[in-house]
Amino acid sequence: MRVPEGRFTCTACGACCRGWQIPLVAGEAAAFRTAAAGLVAPARLSRAVVRARAGGAEVDALDGAAAGAEAAGGGCVALRDDALCAIHAAHGEAAKPRACRLYPFSFVRTPDGEVRVGVSHACPAILDGEGPPLAEQREALERLWREVAEGTPFVLRVESTVALTAGAALPWAEARVVLDAVEAAFAEPGPLATRFARAGALVVVAGEALAGGRAFAAAWEEARRERDALVAEVMARPVEVDRLSRGLFRALVGAARRRGGGLGARLGEAVGAVAAALGGGGAPPVTLAPRTTGAAAVTVSGADVARVAPGLGGDGEALVARAAASTLSSLEYFGDAAFGLPVAGGLDLLALEAAVTTWIARAEAAADGRGSVALGDVKRALAQVASLRHRGAMPAGLARALDATATIDLLRDQLERRA
Repeated sequence: MRVPEGRFTCTACGACCRGWQIPLVAGEAAAFRTAAAGLVAPARLSRAVVRARAGGAEVDALDGAAAGAEAAGGGCVALRDDALCAIHAAHGEAAKPRACRLYPFSFVRTPDGEVRVGVSHACPAILDGEGPPLAEQREALERLWREVAEGTPFVLRVESTVALTAGAALPWAEARVVLDAVEAAFAEPGPLATRFARAGALVVVAGEALAGGRAFAAAWEEARRERDALVAEVMARPVEVDRLSRGLFRALVGAARRRGGGLGARLGEAVGAVAAALGGGGAPPVTLAPRTTGAAAVTVSGADVARVAPGLGGDGEALVARAAASTLSSLEYFGDAAFGLPVAGGLDLLALEAAVTTWIARAEAAADGRGSVALGDVKRALAQVASLRHRGAMPAGLARALDATATIDLLRDQLERRA
């Protein structure tokens, strides 16, 4: 089992019980109703389970994302006023649905049988680094895998053949060489945009060589040889963001609302709205997730966001880098875990999410009347953007839009201060 860096302990904040539709496996809806009987008012319990889409299929789900639930201080019907789970308190952890027991962890199985652990950066404890290092929790994570995750639809899988780009794919043994190198390249020191450029350059050069008929060994040697020159070229050129890139950026900013609605559906709607966004122009407004239970959502104008200085600060950029590195380590940025995207598309989406995170962090600063981003702004922005990466069907046009999007320039546009 491969465990990412980071720390975690549940702080019983209740954030995972609000704003989400929690997918259930067969039999869990009935079990939940039975366990909740006598603990939850019958009228509320009758509305607890809805039909939702998860993993590309329609399933039963606990509805903690009903319209207005957050503003009303609501969430899952089993969530008590003290932010604890009534079912957990009355019947023990094992009585809860599997998705609740797994959070904030996810599991990805590779073709050679290795299990990779991922974490959700929508979880405040993950963002704050609460608790002991995950490396010291390996035994507990292995037990969670055996007793809760293994054999369920919640386990993500890497296929035996991995698409690097739209025109190039590799068997797992060779793809793993590339993926490990991508993770290592991202871990090298330097600005966040440069890290993304390093990782992407390896995949782009190798993919082009493979699509041109080169054998893997030759293609990979070329990628390693050409990586740094390509990165230097990309980072030295002026930032140029075309209308399509700005349109997709604007649409994803609009989709990044952690509370309410079907996550995959909202991303699909956002991609469908790119054409309309192209004609809109201007900096996109941001609707911020409420900071406290019962608070109203706040919308910050694009003009106000733009007045906040670009950049995340050293600690903020390090946090976004750690979040991206965790996703790379868990292999949750392509394939089954990411709308079926190839590795190159997954890296583009990760870089675009980092750009969106920066814009939302700037909106958080603007909402407080500050001219620069603080670490707390970055944490709240990461939690809000975490909903964009959601297992489900590929939104129509997402892969094509990512192929044509200047993701590195979008990220540089948000991070770099220019005269």
